[in-house]
Amino acid sequence: MILQFMKKFLFSLAALAGTILTSPAASVWVPNFSFETPEVDTSVPALPFFEAWQHTPKPDWYQEDPNETRSQWANLAGVFPNPAEGQPGNITNTHLKQAAYLFAVPSNGIFQELPDTYELAQSYTMTVGLVASGTIAPFEGSTILISFYYRDGAGQMITIGSSTVTYNTASFPDALAFRDFSITSPAAKTLDPWLGKNIGIAITAIPAGDLAGGIWDIDNVRLVTGPVNGSFESPSVPTSVPAYPIRFAPGWTQTPKPDWYQEDPNTPQSEWANLAGIFPNPLPGEPGYISNLEGSQAAYLFAVPTHGILQTLPAVYEAGVSYNMTVAFVGSATFPPPDGTTLQIAFFYMDGPNMVNVASAPVVYNSANFPTLTSTVDFSVATPFLAKGNAAIGKNIGISIITTVANAGGVWDIENVRFSAEALTIHSEKIGDSLRITWTAKTGLTYQLQTSSDLINWNDAGGSITGANIDVSVDVPIGSGPQVFYKLRLTTAP
Repeated sequence: MILQFMKKFLFSLAALAGTILTSPAASVWVPNFSFETPEVDTSVPALPFFEAWQHTPKPDWYQEDPNETRSQWANLAGVFPNPAEGQPGNITNTHLKQAAYLFAVPSNGIFQELPDTYELAQSYTMTVGLVASGTIAPFEGSTILISFYYRDGAGQMITIGSSTVTYNTASFPDALAFRDFSITSPAAKTLDPWLGKNIGIAITAIPAGDLAGGIWDIDNVRLVTGPVNGSFESPSVPTSVPAYPIRFAPGWTQTPKPDWYQEDPNTPQSEWANLAGIFPNPLPGEPGYISNLEGSQAAYLFAVPTHGILQTLPAVYEAGVSYNMTVAFVGSATFPPPDGTTLQIAFFYMDGPNMVNVASAPVVYNSANFPTLTSTVDFSVATPFLAKGNAAIGKNIGISIITTVANAGGVWDIENVRFSAEALTIHSEKIGDSLRITWTAKTGLTYQLQTSSDLINWNDAGGSITGANIDVSVDVPIGSGPQVFYKLRLTTAP
């Protein structure tokens, strides 16, 4: 797969100039994301109804004219069919057949709560296609807000991240094509109030009073989470090109070239920058086809010492949280690694210019681990629950895939990088005259339960417990004091 095309793809790199790169990761389903329902009959221009989406309530200040249907708040948002190609108002890159319209009136908007919930350490990116209506465009300078929210205990919508889009000719150079705009939510921490709440997304017109008027068209609302470009789907590699180097793949960074590595100026395929990249999966039945790719592309990585790819996530390490990464691997069908070739998947943080691993796991290439070249195999690495004093706490989470071979040889194919986090949970129940405290003790940590009556002086309750990935319990006498506090100390196992 690799050596044959390294020379070829270098000639195609100029084709990337001016290309807008997107960053697909794990998709989160958005019901009616393309506004295809309800279906609008050809006899009417639009319908002021949605499925899945809700319309913002009419504010008290908005005055409807009972004699003018178009002034009714309920008619200020809805769905419409894209005119046929060649007809006036046709939007050339509408996702399917329909889109939404939204009058540029302050607080007029649409929103919905998704079935998915905000997960620990995960950030979410929403991308929305926007363009001015071909019939009545917003005024120059008119603004619209795309945002994430959750509902608090009182049912109020609480915004956690937003981005403003301004209508002008610079931002919308093509009046007949949707342009994508994105917003990324903050990554949820263990004490953030939106953790575990349903993901809320909203699109709201917020023009200044003197700029109210005109209409926005909206389409193709997408939501992704996880490592950026975790399935290496971006940029899309055309069939005329065997591969692109990893530097063109959003989200990922290649490890720097070591001093000892010698490039041959007359041999482009020897350049360090070309030793990692992305490639399209061949069609079924063609040589090199991988049967279980998450998408339609994967990454390649030459097995050269210290060579790898890495990414820094928006989330930071927290005490009492364990992090997991799973990656799919297979040997290149053209140039598989020799038996015994190794690489390492790891979590890291940056200490100044230095990468410091928090946890790592080896991947060994052999016939037992990789019985076929046509199907990827998952390998995982997990950190222990991080103790409070761990130097990684508060640092951005880094993930890496780095070869650890002594001698160069062969190529790995890589795909579907996934990330998750788990918080330490503690349960308690009254058993007779004792309080039973239970938690999952993870391998790599020791645990010491302590008690206090004043939050100042702490005493050990029983002995320390070494984790072995099993649930453990400690029974503590309740006693007759007015109050007792409990604390679980975590330390790295010896």
